[in-house]
Amino acid sequence: MYRSRTLSLLLSLLLVYSTQTTQALNLPEIGEISGRMMTPTQERRLGEAFMRQVRNSGKVIDEPILAEYLETLGSRLANHPNAHGHRFHLFLIDDPSINAFAGPAGHIGIHSGLILHTQTESELASVIAHEMAHITQHHLLRSFDAANDGSLAMAAAILAGVLVGAATKNSDATLAAITGAQAAAIQRQINFTRSHEKEADTIGIRILAESDYDPNGMPDFFERLERNSRHSDAHKIPEFLRTHPVTTSRIAESRARASDYPYRQISDSLEYHLLHAALKQRAFSDRRAAIDYFHSSLAAGRYRNPSGHRYGYARALLAARDYPQAREELAQLLREEAFHPAFIIAKAEALLHSGEGNAAVTLLRDARLLYSGSRPLLIAKAETLLYLERTQEAEQLLLRHLQQESSDHHLYRLAAQAVGSNGRIALGHLYLAESLYHRGHLREARNQLESGLRADDVDDFLSARLAARLRQISQELRQP
Repeated sequence: MYRSRTLSLLLSLLLVYSTQTTQALNLPEIGEISGRMMTPTQERRLGEAFMRQVRNSGKVIDEPILAEYLETLGSRLANHPNAHGHRFHLFLIDDPSINAFAGPAGHIGIHSGLILHTQTESELASVIAHEMAHITQHHLLRSFDAANDGSLAMAAAILAGVLVGAATKNSDATLAAITGAQAAAIQRQINFTRSHEKEADTIGIRILAESDYDPNGMPDFFERLERNSRHSDAHKIPEFLRTHPVTTSRIAESRARASDYPYRQISDSLEYHLLHAALKQRAFSDRRAAIDYFHSSLAAGRYRNPSGHRYGYARALLAARDYPQAREELAQLLREEAFHPAFIIAKAEALLHSGEGNAAVTLLRDARLLYSGSRPLLIAKAETLLYLERTQEAEQLLLRHLQQESSDHHLYRLAAQAVGSNGRIALGHLYLAESLYHRGHLREARNQLESGLRADDVDDFLSARLAARLRQISQELRQP
């Protein structure tokens, strides 16, 4: 039991430290640890709880078209032999800081600021490959083994220092608390972390090169980060450099490893440029400023990819509700890039809000004939049908796909709206509870299940489903 609590504590420390989030991760007790390793079931449970906590922070970017690209990129890297036997889930964090982190059970978070700081798709892939290597080499658990040579009090002191700094958004408080602890024990942990970084670099470059990305993406990215932060104040150093210390020797070593592979000209995908432009557009708090930025850049030819930049311009116009101009830009994109789902979804939004809802549905329906497995198109069609109050069609579409996907909070939320509009109140509470649960809102999910049990239209079968789910979630809420 003590070992289990120490592991839960230290994993919480590592995850909070890498993300520098502003709230603690209340991870569950995961049971006795045998042989200093978690079972796959225990790690999966920890990963699920971790993601619920991350989603509960409200900082995850859940836009389907962006999430799909990141998952596709991750799948390409995960096909490498060094990653076989592991499942990865990549997700975006809405944060301008330059950071990325590996969590339990293959969860990898990437800050929007880091993506905007990359200049090529290979640089982005290098960060992901590096974090994948942390996971495949079980660095979280190996850190526990190293720290377990010390004491629980030591781990608690570091954790307290990190939480004080995170809660007050004051990194100096964190560093002061850690410095006040046992310096020798901390140094042992730092040294172990450096060995992790070296191992992750080695394996990450191998994954990168053999997945048809430029292996120089890793040293290129490291070198630019180190160069840009060389003369910065301590508090302005990118978070990625705090959690992944970069030295001149480390850059040289990664460059040498990259040189073991033959040079090839690697082109960035269109999807990388679309992601970059979308995150750039989202980063503007002033909608007019976003429009001016993309318009002037297009006019002056200041862009890496014209289609990607025009997509950012169209998104900025949509956000400002300038639907006629957005339709013009999207029409040009569809002429140049054919039937790309990102452009179709954006055009459907413009049509819908221009009073041409039926045309939007037809556009999305035809697109799904070409991209039958596209989750973003599915969600866009369901949202459009619900906006037009075509709730029966939306319900049929969503329930058919919920039978295949049981953890997509988007589908559950939309299904709750559809069945509720169609008078199926108890079932709507169940689906809304599932949506809330998968976004990390367990207490609100419990409340929805209790409301479902009190609904006038609940039958015996649905009552049993609601009660069973209520017991499961209530049990999770009682766990320490």
